[in-house]
Amino acid sequence: SRGLLGKRASVHFIKRYYLRLAQLRCSLGDYAAAEALYMPPELLAAVEKIGNIEGYFWCYLGAASAALASRSIEKSAHFLAEAEKCIPANPSPSLAAQVRLAHGNLALARDELDTAETAFREAEGLFRQVGATGHLQGISDCLACRGEVELRRTNVPGVLAVLKECAALAGASGHVDLQVKRLLLESVVLAEGVADKDDLFRDVLEHLD
Repeated sequence: SRGLLGKRASVHFIKRYYLRLAQLRCSLGDYAAAEALYMPPELLAAVEKIGNIEGYFWCYLGAASAALASRSIEKSAHFLAEAEKCIPANPSPSLAAQVRLAHGNLALARDELDTAETAFREAEGLFRQVGATGHLQGISDCLACRGEVELRRTNVPGVLAVLKECAALAGASGHVDLQVKRLLLESVVLAEGVADKDDLFRDVLEHLD
């Protein structure tokens, strides 16, 4: 990939190239390659030349996500700590929310469910401060993660409560995230054996079907 860039590629192009390629590798499940693509010398040099510290934020946050996906929890925590150092220079609710969401995922990987839930709720609150209607994808991600916490607790009422929030978000925005649909399917499986499961989930199904 380095040879394809050539010497004349702009620093902005190099930044976009590596970040998009890393995202692609993540989507393909090649997390080791993705982690490496978030931290190559060429990308870091380009970010430094641009002089935008937010670029470092996305490099470190991406590396943290890729490392966590490959179950390298301590390495993920290290990258996340580096990403968090960029927040004071870019004090936006969106970036702060991304950090809290990542902390929640880290706690979830450690099976620290109460800590994870707190982080997800904090992230959701920050995402709702973004723009006039909030950061819909971010809010949806947080709801799905909160649902995952309740699934691990085998807490059917808790899952239902999160799903109702998902339904409200879907109804208000017309946006139904794939994670929310997965959560819905898992919750129905979890509810097997609950006598009134049809009544419990009918209102949610009407919104998310």
